[in-house]
Amino acid sequence: MINALNSRGQRGQQQQQGPGPRELYESDGLYRQSAVRSVHVLSGHQNTIGAVLTHAVDPQIVTGGYDAMIRLWDLAAGKCMATLTNHKKAVRALSAHPREFSFVSGAADNLKKWQTRDGKFLRNLSGHNTIINATAVNEDGVLVS
Repeated sequence: MINALNSRGQRGQQQQQGPGPRELYESDGLYRQSAVRSVHVLSGHQNTIGAVLTHAVDPQIVTGGYDAMIRLWDLAAGKCMATLTNHKKAVRALSAHPREFSFVSGAADNLKKWQTRDGKFLRNLSGHNTIINATAVNEDGVLVS
């Protein structure tokens, strides 16, 4: 059972799968599936990571944290490229647009749209008056939250 990733590098909870326990390893690390060894440790969030967004063709991931920050990570270099601080509440959801090089972030304060490569803020998407826990963008570019 994983609720979110812990960004402090602490070991995760144990999860029962099959005949024996399976341990979840340090959460703020990036691991190869073929062997459980750390490739990079992505340090920076001050609280739990609430959302992770990956890209199929770009060696970049985006993380949203309960510290109200979004971080853009360069996986080739293993370092943070940008820290986005426009949210005032915990970031709980991230979704990429299927054709634009952009993504949305959802938090208790609102939805925000960003450019993926450099994290340039594009606009607020208002209308919610409650916490946003999930977002999705379909192939037609329709955002659901």
